Amino acid sequence: MSQKFANISVVFPALNEEKNIANCLNALLNQKTKPKQIIFVNHNSTDKTLEIANTYKPIFKQQNIEYIVHTEKKKGIANARNSGFALATQPIIASTDSDCIPQKNWIESIATYFKKK
Repeated sequence: MSQKFANISVVFPALNEEKNIANCLNALLNQKTKPKQIIFVNHNSTDKTLEIANTYKPIFKQQNIEYIVHTEKKKGIANARNSGFALATQPIIASTDSDCIPQKNWIESIATYFKKK
């Protein structure tokens, strides 16, 4: 069975979320329909958030998902999100937070909505 991909970039920032980041990344890996691009924005974390995020690079590569780990130095969540949005290459941008666990059909639901509209 081949994987389904949607023309979606997922952007999500994190600041010191070492306890949550893996749950969010795993949920993105387990989507029924995969986004073509995932942009993780490290927001000056001082814990192991960035280190954990980097361990997912080969896993996303294996699933043919472009995975970007980017650091935004300017303070403020809006700066972090905006820097991720600027890197997005897909026509649809979805955003989540690193302490969220998107449901398996999250990307599929977004793609279906835009296909209908």
